[in-house]
Amino acid sequence: MKNYLAILVLFLTLGSSLLGDEHFVRVSTIIIRGNLDEPEGLSLNKGEVHFVGLEIPGTTISRRRFKSDLESRFLNRDLVMDDLTDLKCQILLYYKKEGCPLVEVMIPPQEVTEEVLHVIVSESHLGEVHIKGNNWSSARFTERTLDLKKGDRIRTDQILVDLSYLNRNPFKRTDVIFSAGKEAGTTDIDIITKERRPYRVYAGVDNRGNEAIGNYRQYEGFNCGHFLGMDHLFSYQLTTSLPIGRMHAHAFYYSIPLPKTMSFDFYGGYSKIHSKTFSRFFRNSGENVQLSPRYRFPLFVALEGSHDFALGFDYKRSNNNLLFSEQPITAKMATLTQLVLTYQYQGLFGWEWGTFDAEFYLSPIRMFTHQNKGDYSLLSPKAIPQYWYFILGWQKTFALPHCMNIDIRLKGQYANQNLLPSEQLGLGGFDTVRGYREREVNGELGILANLEFRSPYFSLMKFRSLCQSNTSCDCSDTIKDALRFLAFIDYGFAERKHFVKGEKNAQYLIGVGPGLQYVIDPYLNLTLYWGFRLQ
Repeated sequence: MKNYLAILVLFLTLGSSLLGDEHFVRVSTIIIRGNLDEPEGLSLNKGEVHFVGLEIPGTTISRRRFKSDLESRFLNRDLVMDDLTDLKCQILLYYKKEGCPLVEVMIPPQEVTEEVLHVIVSESHLGEVHIKGNNWSSARFTERTLDLKKGDRIRTDQILVDLSYLNRNPFKRTDVIFSAGKEAGTTDIDIITKERRPYRVYAGVDNRGNEAIGNYRQYEGFNCGHFLGMDHLFSYQLTTSLPIGRMHAHAFYYSIPLPKTMSFDFYGGYSKIHSKTFSRFFRNSGENVQLSPRYRFPLFVALEGSHDFALGFDYKRSNNNLLFSEQPITAKMATLTQLVLTYQYQGLFGWEWGTFDAEFYLSPIRMFTHQNKGDYSLLSPKAIPQYWYFILGWQKTFALPHCMNIDIRLKGQYANQNLLPSEQLGLGGFDTVRGYREREVNGELGILANLEFRSPYFSLMKFRSLCQSNTSCDCSDTIKDALRFLAFIDYGFAERKHFVKGEKNAQYLIGVGPGLQYVIDPYLNLTLYWGFRLQ
């Protein structure tokens, strides 16, 4: 998509007969029109900027601001060559900001009589559309998503949003290339999709368990990017403890694309656990069930990034905290239902790309059995079925010289009540504070900060630096390997909302250490961290 900036040519021409470098012209009215023909019979107010025969992009408010800005900058004053160049630049910048950068701005040779200046804005419209690739996926789906028709205005902001939607499928990559059209005033677009086989089978081992179920786990699963012969995504994973008898968990994810870059996602899971911690006073087995539908949609588009919203609902049943705590509890079954609203922004923060997430969860009423204060308090003291909480997250990668970078992640959670273990902020482990066991600390209130230094990629197979190479998936069958070294420092703080007797109600963790990541795409992904506790 970025290639279009390199091939885009903006003709900023100015008739030399208008004025010389040392001359000036008095301007009190500017007429910006869409063709070279001189408008006839126009009755326009003096002292304003007028748009004639143009469909100016943007909202009513943005168009008014644009008009007011031009009037304050260029009217009722003497203009020299630099001012006219600035006028054209301001018009170009406005069109680019509104997602329509394919324009040509000209000030034709003219006699500036009655202090009226004429400016021509010629916007390129869509010519031919060519769809290439799509060896596995549907070319019709790609065409329908982008919804480009001959003669339409070319909105690059909307095209970027549509491309982001198409590229959610990890088995393909779609880009567009702009080129001059066969007809005058048109631009052709090539939609190029590169794909790999739309399925993947995988297996792995990690040490992200806990004392209750065992520290080591194995997992196997598959991903399908062309499920049921359509552009649906489906994934399934089976996770078991080592030894296998202590825990087995099934998880799935299904995403159905909808028109207008919307989608319906559905995920859930079931797990059965037999804790190795045995007490004759308590049961040492538990079950967990989760079903979570999500309706995802973009609320508005922006050239700087994407804004995605989701509405959803969670249904969970559990009689234990064995997956969420180092202190195992098994009790009566408790049911959780909650409404979910999420927002995610992916775009520029300053000069670097980053993401911002906001999640809000609300459980206003009881809907099922086992959804009461008594059942909740057995799993989490002072927890009740009516609650709300929100989570905020921010992540950004800062580029350093010689292809090094620093990644910073921040996360915070706040709740108005004590929560069940599945909804608490858990600290410790691979995704939070490295150097500690998984979820050694839990709380309703908390913050998490991660800082990670990443070295340049290095290929062991080619024995050379990949500093100038793109290590992301190019959907080819070529084997690529990449090694990089890591260093991290993690900090986390968690606190219970309401004081619980016999517990540490507020704790913090600090972990530091080195790490490495080695990838043989698409066959191997190895990540190692060696964390040291500072608290």
